Amino acid sequence: MEKNKLLTIKEFAKLSGKSKQAIYKQLNNRLNQYVQLVDNQKMLEYRALSEVYGVEVEQPSQPKLNNPVNQNSTDIQPIIEVLQTTIDTLQNQLEIKDQQIEKLQKELADERTHNREQFDKISILADQAQKLQLAQITSSSEQPLIDDGKSSKKHWWKRKNK
Repeated sequence: MEKNKLLTIKEFAKLSGKSKQAIYKQLNNRLNQYVQLVDNQKMLEYRALSEVYGVEVEQPSQPKLNNPVNQNSTDIQPIIEVLQTTIDTLQNQLEIKDQQIEKLQKELADERTHNREQFDKISILADQAQKLQLAQITSSSEQPLIDDGKSSKKHWWKRKNK
């Protein structure tokens, strides 16, 4: 194993046979020179195991797997097929939703156009109604001013019953 390899506190405690608390207590004392900060995490150099605690740990050699991709691929092939089916289904649903959205946007644009046309017609009708009402008020106020001279008022005592 590399002598400069870094270990987490947990890994170091396990390899040294000590508790994590015991290792943390020694960080500022005996282990201070072996501490390094990596991504805001305290790490200890591997060589501290032998230099401080006298522990020699040999890393067991890992057996080589014969083509691990091929072994795993047969295990995960059904999962891949299910995921691919799910992806295909979701893509079809997405296409359908896109078509629905496009159709609704077209309908909305048509409705807006129709509403503008209706608003224009209502504005014209309201203007015409105002003009008509003004014409009626003007004509009714002018009628009493026309005097043909026949309808003069007489007091009740001057009237004769015929």
